Amino acid sequence: MNKYEAMKDKGENIGILQTFKVIITERLQKAVIVDAGNLDEAEQIISNNWRNSEYVLGAEDFVDVEFEAVLADESQ
Repeated sequence: MNKYEAMKDKGENIGILQTFKVIITERLQKAVIVDAGNLDEAEQIISNNWRNSEYVLGAEDFVDVEFEAVLADESQ
């Protein structure tokens, strides 16, 4: 039973319900060691390797999550 059903069963007036879209944003993070001539080159090497699927981040790399609720667009 969800919260709405529980409130309804208790006879509580919950008013008119609205439809919301909740955006879930997860951040994954991994540190990779690389030898390079400078910072830009280091980032480029790792970026290329990541694009070639040499690094695949997973649940063990999870660092943060955010939730943002907005009114749902009726056309969606």
